[in-house]
Amino acid sequence: MTRKQTYQHVVHTFGPLYNENSRILILGSIPSHHEDAEKSFEDKKFEEKKGLELIERKLLDAEEFKRNPYIRNIRIPTIRAGNYILTTAAYEPGETLEYDMPDFSKDPPEHRYGYFDQRVEFPGIYEGVVPWMSVCPSEIRSMVRHIERARGKVLVLGLGLGYYPYMISLKDEVEDITIVEKAPEIIQLFRDHLLPQFEYKDKVSVIESDAFSYVGALTGGEYDFCFADIWENASDGAWACRKLRDAEQRLAGTDFAYWIDDAIMYAHLCISHRVWTR
Repeated sequence: MTRKQTYQHVVHTFGPLYNENSRILILGSIPSHHEDAEKSFEDKKFEEKKGLELIERKLLDAEEFKRNPYIRNIRIPTIRAGNYILTTAAYEPGETLEYDMPDFSKDPPEHRYGYFDQRVEFPGIYEGVVPWMSVCPSEIRSMVRHIERARGKVLVLGLGLGYYPYMISLKDEVEDITIVEKAPEIIQLFRDHLLPQFEYKDKVSVIESDAFSYVGALTGGEYDFCFADIWENASDGAWACRKLRDAEQRLAGTDFAYWIDDAIMYAHLCISHRVWTR
């Protein structure tokens, strides 16, 4: 059984996963040998059930989530482009989810778990059966301060479902939004089904390109603000941030912001601590 087949079995066994970090953690824990993998499923199922009985969960406001402008205004069809599927997923009543990024001021970081008392749907993109991107509570909360900072001419690295571009397009302070995305299927889904629903679609343009190549060709002065969201989790975000930091130093007139930067910094500090304490 391949790792992808193993993961598909996990999805079938446990239902929809809560966020992209959960997917990475589970994939990272799957042994390559079939028998060990099957054993890990049973262990995971038991540990998850036991763990959820012990954690503190917050009752989340479903109506507040539904009032989010993107959730309220953008209709999501079920449509395929290449190997990607744009669709909706749902939290069932009582289902545990991580509704915000961990609190990294605590030692160890404190995870924030919650649940809805009713069925709540949210948009998602799947790569085959694997969840690739979603507009879920943790995603929304992770972008609040980066949305507040956006101004002028904005460069967005990474498209996803277009949540960030949509939210900043509503701001009077934002004049123009350029999105750089390398996956043509994601661009197609966005242009055909999501962008037409934007109230201020004329502010938005999409360029098919590698983010690092595009930023590397900038000379300075093209953008006032850049938001980067081209990684799945803190681990792969660390090296991407390091590469973009070089551009940030060169493009002094552009303010840079990085998705889940707190988690990336924490991961970097943990790695540094392990290296220096060996």
